[in-house]
Amino acid sequence: MSLRDRIKNYIWGPPLEDLIIDLKIYDKEIARTRDSYRRRAETVYEQAKKNVVDGDDRRAKVYVKQHLKLDKTAYSLDLFVINMENLIFELNNAQSVDNITLVLGKISKSLDKLSILKTRGVSKILGRVTRQMTKITGSTQRIMDQLSDYEPFSIEPTSSSDVDKVMDKMVSEVIAEGPAMGLPETKIAELQKKRQRFKTSGSEQTK
Repeated sequence: MSLRDRIKNYIWGPPLEDLIIDLKIYDKEIARTRDSYRRRAETVYEQAKKNVVDGDDRRAKVYVKQHLKLDKTAYSLDLFVINMENLIFELNNAQSVDNITLVLGKISKSLDKLSILKTRGVSKILGRVTRQMTKITGSTQRIMDQLSDYEPFSIEPTSSSDVDKVMDKMVSEVIAEGPAMGLPETKIAELQKKRQRFKTSGSEQTK
């Protein structure tokens, strides 16, 4: 039996192995949630695009805001999944108590950040990680102090500039697809003017 396995069996026993399995299962669940957000973002994008074709910019912007929120959430979840995969690998290969507790601290901070997105089940799995850390160290404060600057992944807010960029992209797509969609030249010319307004607005915001 390796030194790592002897440490595991002597100090914290099988529960850590169970936690690793739980983390792998949860990471896969978050990956499925991410894919669901991506699909919903694509559906809402198409709804927004239809409103652009119909000339209903107000409703199109409402859908664009929904699309951005879904898309940004999916992106954050993707960052979490990638980060968690790396941390689980580190936890599996940690060779000392200090290394194991440090990785658990990183996992705890990642799950805590995920809770901002109000993801289902995060509180339960976070509680398991915290209990494991407490069991090994007696207190988690020292570990968390070491990780005060650790930022596991980002959650980006949506700005009005983001909305304008998506609207610009969407109008450009409709212009390019216009002839195949049977849109009259007058409609395409109207969309081209609209796109120019978005470009002008975007240039002014970046000054």
